[in-house]
Amino acid sequence: MINGKYEIVIVDDSKVTAETIAKMIEHIGDFIVYQANSGKDCLRLLGNHNVDIILMDVFMEGMSGFDTAKLIRNNQRFREIPIIFMTAFDPDNEMREEAIKLGGIDYLIKPFTEKELKNYLLLYVRFIERERRINHELSVVNLQLNSEIEQKEKFLKELQEALDVRHKMFAIVSHDLKNPILGFRSLVDEYYKNFDSLDMDDLREFMQIIQKSSHSLASMLEDLLMWTNFQRKNINFNPSEFDLFYITNQICEQLSLQASNKGIGLKNEIPISTMVNADPNLVSLMIRNLISNSIKFTKSGGFITVFGIPNVQEKQIRVSVSDTGVGIPPEKISQLFLLNKSKSTLGTNNETGTGLGLMLVKEAAEMNQGTLSVSSKEGKGTTFTFTLPLADVEIKIDL
Repeated sequence: MINGKYEIVIVDDSKVTAETIAKMIEHIGDFIVYQANSGKDCLRLLGNHNVDIILMDVFMEGMSGFDTAKLIRNNQRFREIPIIFMTAFDPDNEMREEAIKLGGIDYLIKPFTEKELKNYLLLYVRFIERERRINHELSVVNLQLNSEIEQKEKFLKELQEALDVRHKMFAIVSHDLKNPILGFRSLVDEYYKNFDSLDMDDLREFMQIIQKSSHSLASMLEDLLMWTNFQRKNINFNPSEFDLFYITNQICEQLSLQASNKGIGLKNEIPISTMVNADPNLVSLMIRNLISNSIKFTKSGGFITVFGIPNVQEKQIRVSVSDTGVGIPPEKISQLFLLNKSKSTLGTNNETGTGLGLMLVKEAAEMNQGTLSVSSKEGKGTTFTFTLPLADVEIKIDL
């Protein structure tokens, strides 16, 4: 169809007959007419035009109308085009059956009048329009069904991911928390049984173990509670302007003992008076988790550096925590921030953890309108980088 007009091919080996029929159709209107004087001409026209109806003479020299129809029906592109056969003989049952088998929809007996031709064509145009309307409606329904199927598949996928996360949480609670708690209980029971025989050195060692275990358990529990709050969208986001160097320095001082006990150097190279506009509690969470993670996976003699690169044009700063630790295998980097994929790994001194720290950092970075990225090389170290918006600080000059 072109510009609302149906395209029709007249196939007749008599040029006079084809032209006569073409003139009849032109009087009817709303048709674009092509003439073919052989089966081959007909196939060529079908290849070059989107034909809607074919008027096909049955008896033609060379390739007959039936032979041409066979070739048309064997072509996936043309097989649905309706064919009206034309013949000067009243078709018998055998001819009618052959025509139906080849996809013919009717016969026109020559000679026919313009009125007869008009009635035939307008009848089949209505059929074509109805079929196209039904096909369009079916297409719309299919699109709706496909959309519903996609939504259901998406929902099922999200549900499965949620179940995977829940199973992972159960694994964390049952393994990463259960084992330390049971070990803690066994240790307390053992010392309680032998309390009367303990001297001050034994008690001091016991208290040190208790302190280390309690800090580790408290850290795990805090991560779990914080992650739960993130999932429930129950985190208070209170951005304000603050000095990033000052907060980073506080965290470095708090973790310096942990680093030095392991023989690791820790340095803050954030520029002094770097003002950012973010939630200070979430930023503290990010820096603390990243430094703790670096301490966990850095061997004695290693070094950890926190540094920042401001970008005034983009109004943000790239904050990096870089270590000289064991590094991360490339295949595991993409799984670091997926709870149902990531797996907590023991540190260089067999330190344990929930594996939630990096996911908390990612959530906190996104809440502060930033991103989190990682680069690592096995045996060389790892660098985690997140972005924060810089504060709009007015520069005042006293004259």
